[in-house]
Amino acid sequence: MKRAYRTIRKQGKLNEQELASFLVKNGQGLLPMVDLIEQCQMACDELIDTTG
Repeated sequence: MKRAYRTIRKQGKLNEQELASFLVKNGQGLLPMVDLIEQCQMACDELIDTTG
């Protein structure tokens, strides 16, 4: 099954601006996800330290 992946580079500068405006508008919604990623990274580091 072939998937169509899209990147900013292929779509041009206009879509890069659209992505930037989306992230500015929805930045508060992304913060909880970033917090979860940071917590996961800390938990993985602690696991590695404990087992190492």
